[in-house]
Amino acid sequence: MSYVPPASLLRGLSVDAAQKFGMPSIGAHYEGRGVRTNRLDEGARCAFCRRPATNAHHVPNVGMGGRNKGFTLHGYELRPALIALCGSGTTGCHGECHSGLMRVEWVWDSDEYAEAWWSGELLREYGAASPMLYEFGGWEIARLGIGTVRRIRA
Repeated sequence: MSYVPPASLLRGLSVDAAQKFGMPSIGAHYEGRGVRTNRLDEGARCAFCRRPATNAHHVPNVGMGGRNKGFTLHGYELRPALIALCGSGTTGCHGECHSGLMRVEWVWDSDEYAEAWWSGELLREYGAASPMLYEFGGWEIARLGIGTVRRIRA
């Protein structure tokens, strides 16, 4: 993908971080308005290794300092996506994600779809975190030194 949104929409975030807000979650959901209200879906499996999930990882990371708790795009309040993982922030796949050994990226199928997201067109039509966004892109799960190990489209 080569489309880059205008800096005015990023509000100081990198494109990599900003494009993960408002995307559909995998195996987890928010129960309330805050980013700490996340819960695993029943029977959730780790998005990386497929073992039973033990908690949800925020993408982008929420972090200790509270950065990345939310992002506003065209008047829509977007939260980080949630990815069900095994382990904790220091063990299992969740620990490997925090250490940088694994990564989760949202990848649009085309520049046209990326531009439709950043213009607000897809947000207006489907809303934030809609599973319908899988019609236009998906999650790519990668491991350092290996590359892509899984693509998730639903």
